[in-house]
Amino acid sequence: MQSDYLYYGTITPDIKEFIPKKRHVPGMRGSNEPAAVHAGDDPAFAAAHAFPWSFDEGINVVYDRDKVVLEMPRALLGRLAEKIYIYKLPKEKFELLRGIEPRGRNYVCYERVQPVGVDAFKSVSDALRYYGAELKVIPW
Repeated sequence: MQSDYLYYGTITPDIKEFIPKKRHVPGMRGSNEPAAVHAGDDPAFAAAHAFPWSFDEGINVVYDRDKVVLEMPRALLGRLAEKIYIYKLPKEKFELLRGIEPRGRNYVCYERVQPVGVDAFKSVSDALRYYGAELKVIPW
């Protein structure tokens, strides 16, 4: 089912407007990429990206048969207690990033965007459960 909205996850409450920023996105052009607001079509994917983490730490987000799976080392599970916010953004302002994994799920906007709603969760774990994502604990 197609939605008229995209989603952005963060630990920051009360965002009234998203302002384009430069950031690293795997598969994009690097430092020549213009400042932008990034969002996705799956709130579970946004929840898995809402708290600070890095691939270098052994954390990853993948899709398994259209289900978001957050892969996380056991030693870092405490981070899932972080309070997060999933913002709903108007899709018509965004364009699809065609070459970025997961394909067909990532969008970008080069202008300021006002959210049309927000869901607050007391933890990342609660948001993942609510949106039907899976947590895969890596033993190390």
